Amino acid sequence: MSFFIGGVVDLVVNDIVLLTGIVLFITYPRTPTQRNGEETQVTCRSPPVIPNAQGPPPTGPFPVGSSYRYTSYVAGYSSSGDPSTTCQADGQWSPVVFQCRALADCSAVLRADSGASGNDGVYTIIPDGTTQKQVFCDMTTKGGGWTVIQRREDQSTDFYRTWEEYKAGFGNPAQNHWI
Repeated sequence: MSFFIGGVVDLVVNDIVLLTGIVLFITYPRTPTQRNGEETQVTCRSPPVIPNAQGPPPTGPFPVGSSYRYTSYVAGYSSSGDPSTTCQADGQWSPVVFQCRALADCSAVLRADSGASGNDGVYTIIPDGTTQKQVFCDMTTKGGGWTVIQRREDQSTDFYRTWEEYKAGFGNPAQNHWI
């Protein structure tokens, strides 16, 4: 098996996995279809290991037509695309593509996670597309999806801060905070 890691690509070609802006090309050795002049049954080896997928894939060999579906969750991202692969007639697995998009605010979290509706709490967002932030999301008021910029439950956190501290954010998003 060989790997090549490159930059962000919007075009899907061959076996490409797009995760959080990193493209991973995966190639596998072909399974022989003939041995000593005799035909053998074409099979695929184990499905490829995909970064951020939950658990390793099962071990092979697998007959042509077998399929495997990956499950994955990366905090602060929603995924799209087809996370499954199928053993093809040439002994190769079909391409697997995860396209992950940063969740910029709580409304994006609400759209991406059906379980978030009605569940106020701390969620991970990526407001600038690269930096993860823990924020409190109001998922109940007027349909939910509200990113709480300032929350003050009690006097335990001092809000008398410098401008630099306000730009960076501070506090505990489950209680008193500023983002």
